[in-house]
Amino acid sequence: MLSGDDAVWHLMRVSGGLDSLVVGEGQILSQVKHCHSHSIEDDGSGGKVLSRMLNTAVAAGKRVRSETAISKGSVSISSAAAELSEFMCNQDLNLPFGEARLAVIGAGKMTRLLITHLASRGLEKITIVNRSMQRPQELAEQFPDVDIEIKLLDDLWNVVGRSDIVYTAAFSDGYIIDAEMMRENGLAGGRPLMMVDIGVPRNVGPDCNEIENTKAYNVDDLKAVVAKNTARRQKEMIEAETLLNEEKDGFCNWRESLAAIPTINQLQEKANIVREEELNKCTRKLSQNGKLSDKEMEAVERLSRGIVNKLLHGPMSHLRSSENSNDQQNAIKELSAMFQLQDDDGDKRRGGRRGRTRRK
Repeated sequence: MLSGDDAVWHLMRVSGGLDSLVVGEGQILSQVKHCHSHSIEDDGSGGKVLSRMLNTAVAAGKRVRSETAISKGSVSISSAAAELSEFMCNQDLNLPFGEARLAVIGAGKMTRLLITHLASRGLEKITIVNRSMQRPQELAEQFPDVDIEIKLLDDLWNVVGRSDIVYTAAFSDGYIIDAEMMRENGLAGGRPLMMVDIGVPRNVGPDCNEIENTKAYNVDDLKAVVAKNTARRQKEMIEAETLLNEEKDGFCNWRESLAAIPTINQLQEKANIVREEELNKCTRKLSQNGKLSDKEMEAVERLSRGIVNKLLHGPMSHLRSSENSNDQQNAIKELSAMFQLQDDDGDKRRGGRRGRTRRK
């Protein structure tokens, strides 16, 4: 259980992605943003302080992601598969990634995640090979902007033969593709082919790398990409914490400034009482020489308010601009003593009690 500044700092770290299992991931930020949106609805219960804190956390999370590289680089197997294939496409296939013909074997969760990451890189068309039609059709509905061609396992080798990059994400006890199978199906030594295996257990035999013009990557290769990017993100955490601390301090200073509001209200109230008393005396004297017109009374009223506001501007600005709570508390005590705010408040309470006694 956290409270005070510790709770604020925890929220900042969560929103910035520093407390996530995958450092820098963006899903938690959208959840905090949704929480803030709900807090300010008619049936929300955020209040002034909590709503401001959530809004600050959202802004802090966005700032961390825009000013640091904490969310850059793949840190999941499926995103690493997309990143690795894009990075190695020119080297292995002598082909821009955007022109490569893509296929994926399997239609489970890993395939869905893979297509999500490929789509973020501009994927427009992909062929899915699966045992049945149901899951590929569901994926086609989930990704309406991607042209998904569905093939059954009977067409596996035809699809592999016409593809440049083949991702494998199927559940299988043995290899779906190995060197011997490729030779039997006339795919040995032909056009360049990249295979990226994200299946567990492995779908592609390691001996496929022995085939000419064929490059096969497995989960170990992808884990190396993930580890490198994770280490990079860990370095970015230091800079991210600096930014989050700035946002946290800004919110905490604002929250502490709220302590000055009662004193500011007291000061304004007392000044207004004095202003009205003096204004009444003045208008009575002025009216002895003839009644003031409404326009003249408005001018005098405006003059008195302007004088009071200008006199109070300095003390109230001093209260609001105090850099820390100790300075602010000292300023509150000084102003309260200077303008006798506490004594007046006490007299007012005592006078109220005497008034009620007399009425009784």
